[in-house]
Amino acid sequence: SMKAQALVFRSDRFEMLDFHHFWCSETPDVMSTGWDEGKFKRGACCATLQDRKSGRRLFVMVSHFPLGKEARLHFAPIVIERAAKYNPEGLPSFLTGDLNTRQERPESEILRSYWTDAFLAVPSEFREGPTGSFNNHNVDADMEKAPRIDFVYFRGEGVTPRRYVTDDARYEGIYPSDHCPVYVDFTIK
Repeated sequence: SMKAQALVFRSDRFEMLDFHHFWCSETPDVMSTGWDEGKFKRGACCATLQDRKSGRRLFVMVSHFPLGKEARLHFAPIVIERAAKYNPEGLPSFLTGDLNTRQERPESEILRSYWTDAFLAVPSEFREGPTGSFNNHNVDADMEKAPRIDFVYFRGEGVTPRRYVTDDARYEGIYPSDHCPVYVDFTIK
């Protein structure tokens, strides 16, 4: 089966100029699985968006990384290689998603060799909500000790994260998902 991810954007504000999808495998251009991720076909998608008001262009990528340790480790360099390939002008760049990893793991270090982790870049006084993002539908979980496996990465001259939010709101006493939404406010000069 396949795990999907989507890029959602305001089409009244942005125009999509370019779009690509690739797979987490040794053959990223062919729908496939790779390494120790045999259950799901996973990958990433990316797009170049142009702001209809300012004309500014951005490169955005989203992925749902595999659970397999080897697959995560091998997929991270592919994600970077594709980001560089599909964004040759070095536009402000963002990678988001459920990356099924933690900041201390090798694949996170690989991603940080190219992007900056917004959580680490935003001063603690501008962070809202708990550190952890994976609640596993457990409303009693200590979200400060829960894993942070959902990430927002960025790179580019003049890109500054201003606020980082992990939204742990419950609705009628339950979480709407097994992950808390994570979002970051950025300014781009």
